[in-house]
Amino acid sequence: MANIRQIAKEANVSPSTVSRVLNNDPTLSVTPKTRRRVERAAEALNYVKVDRKNNLIGIVTAVSSEQEIDSAYYRDIKRAIVEELENLKLKFDKTILLSADRDSLEIDEIRSWSGVMIIGSLTPDAITGIKKLNSNIVIVDDRYFDNDIDVVHSNLTSATVEVLELLAKNGAKAITFVGGQRILTDLEGNRTLSEREARLMAYQRWMRHNQLQKLEQAYLTGWSIEAGLEAAKEILKKPKRPDAILAANDSLAIGVLRGLHQGGIHAPGDIQIASFDDSEMAKFFVPSLTTVHIPAEQLGRVSAHVLNDRLNGWREVASDTALATKLIVRESTKKHHE
Repeated sequence: MANIRQIAKEANVSPSTVSRVLNNDPTLSVTPKTRRRVERAAEALNYVKVDRKNNLIGIVTAVSSEQEIDSAYYRDIKRAIVEELENLKLKFDKTILLSADRDSLEIDEIRSWSGVMIIGSLTPDAITGIKKLNSNIVIVDDRYFDNDIDVVHSNLTSATVEVLELLAKNGAKAITFVGGQRILTDLEGNRTLSEREARLMAYQRWMRHNQLQKLEQAYLTGWSIEAGLEAAKEILKKPKRPDAILAANDSLAIGVLRGLHQGGIHAPGDIQIASFDDSEMAKFFVPSLTTVHIPAEQLGRVSAHVLNDRLNGWREVASDTALATKLIVRESTKKHHE
């Protein structure tokens, strides 16, 4: 199905002009010739007008209810989206979970929504499929490079560099990365794994930039506490332990700390460790975790405003919004003399 931007390109006018012509905006001052050109372009491209003045907004996600229960991060994003949509006088309709047992007809509901919020990592084909049903899309908490799609994410690349610089300042050279593979989901709920994960790639670039590639070591065991324990077992098998560990989230860091403790290695005396998320458990674990605070609530609220801007035609180009993170330094990276 053709969208507003395709018609605008064909008619050589702005998307906002197309929208106002097709919606018979009485305040629009445009020549009859231009109006006819827009209408002909819409007809040639088989444009079908869908009533999206209902202000209904839906969420498409690959994050299951079980994952939301386990992770306050995704709960906070979703809750903030729903709350901010209400503040903006938009109506949250429902969440479509991309899973193998999903009703095959459910995805067609996207056509009737005013806009779509996508949470998590979807395959490029899945994004294209959703875009064909509804061009008013905001992707939350992932990077997707498309000139027509709005994206809101946290700047994990710069956050990773900031943590690595802290560890290096504290004397670490042999820094090991512990994380998981990026999970991409398609519209049928099928999942594929990718090592193109922002924190891992930033770590690899930093190590090579600082001529430390010979000390580079990454364990991609998963995202849970259990995965952290598994990584710790592998680290303990090595003849020489690293100076520091960078874990991709707090759950992994806690699993690693537990596993190393069982092997007689303790932080921060024997090894430094830092992670991401700034979850509640990071504050109270012993030692308390140095971690990157990712603004989950702000990701949700900003995403709602980005979608609202698009729905109101307040800008004609897609936006890529990277929210700042904050490094919280705690006990797990304290130097020996501190």
